[in-house]
Amino acid sequence: MRPFKYIYGCSDKIYLDDPSCLEERHLSNLINAIFNINRFNGNLTYNWTVGNHSIMVNELCKYYGEEHLAKAALAHDLHEAIVGDIATPIKHAVPEFREFEDKWMNRVGELVGVDLSTNPVKKYDTMAMFVEVYNKGSWLWKDMLEDPMMNEFQKDEDLMYLMGNVMLNCDEEDHKLCDPDEYLKELMK
Repeated sequence: MRPFKYIYGCSDKIYLDDPSCLEERHLSNLINAIFNINRFNGNLTYNWTVGNHSIMVNELCKYYGEEHLAKAALAHDLHEAIVGDIATPIKHAVPEFREFEDKWMNRVGELVGVDLSTNPVKKYDTMAMFVEVYNKGSWLWKDMLEDPMMNEFQKDEDLMYLMGNVMLNCDEEDHKLCDPDEYLKELMK
């Protein structure tokens, strides 16, 4: 039997061996799904979703004056609605998974018109991860204190304030992009 899965709110079979079966009409399903997938496999002190994370990466791009990366920020983890939010150590342990994941990530990039193969938002993705762990996973925090990026990041009080507000607004679903329809509009600009 050919491996497939369903995505949130859609009865189409998504064949896991063929990323081309994913179509633009599935984007709203992917967006809804990432707001139901917890970051860090649920190992934070409370729920923080892949969708919330993508909003944070988007806000970081804007904060640093790289609005041209906003679409990539919103798209960079949409493929996780298909492959899951797999922890980086697992990806390193199973290199074949990274290849599988990259095919789906690149397909999402094709659908929204952005090249994700070069990981254009990696810096902001990493920064968002630091904020998430700092605010929601204090037990993980001790391992990140030595990172030079984190030291630089903590010195920017305006940025820390902005990220705190993004987290609060996402928690309360007050951020406009927590609405999947708004997220899709912003993604397809």
